Amino acid sequence: NQCKSARKNHEDKAEANVASTSRGEDALICSLENKEESWVLDSGASFHATSQKEFFENYVPGNLGKVYPGNEQSSEIAGKGAVKIKLDESVWELKNVRHIPDLTKNLISVSQLANDGYTTVFHGDNWKISKGAMKIARGRKSGTLYKTEGACHLIAVAMNENPNLWHRRLGHMSEKGMRIMHSKGKLPSLQSIEFDMCEDCLGK
Repeated sequence: NQCKSARKNHEDKAEANVASTSRGEDALICSLENKEESWVLDSGASFHATSQKEFFENYVPGNLGKVYPGNEQSSEIAGKGAVKIKLDESVWELKNVRHIPDLTKNLISVSQLANDGYTTVFHGDNWKISKGAMKIARGRKSGTLYKTEGACHLIAVAMNENPNLWHRRLGHMSEKGMRIMHSKGKLPSLQSIEFDMCEDCLGK
């Protein structure tokens, strides 16, 4: 898909293209059981974006304009905020992530990373993201995607989180597995790990 440059409409609200490129440069940063929680490094995206409101902390709602995700129909930007992703060795905070409810993928913008002082390098079958001397993430090519090495998890930040939601979000993980994640600080917003009987798990 061809990228459109950002422009202003009559109300001076930004409109930008957040469609993925088709040049094989997409990189899967964080692949969890739920595809809606996978983050894709996109060289064609104008800014970081996700459709998942529960990912945000310091969320600021508002009509922030429109985007054209690779087709003629526009989608509203409903708000923005920060999203934290826990990698093996660090916690990575993405700032000024746009909330676009109609978006089908969670996008990490290469151009916004550059504006925020990050360096993204693709070399052969390898890729890495760094900031100064600090390595943020790296990985190797798998098929047409550049995947991260090691495990990563979204950090729960919403105040109204509940264990039933995270049980489903983590691919119907067992209570024991969730307790281990909680003990490692990966589910800090949960006060309790006990969740209700899951009909999907009983049907397996």
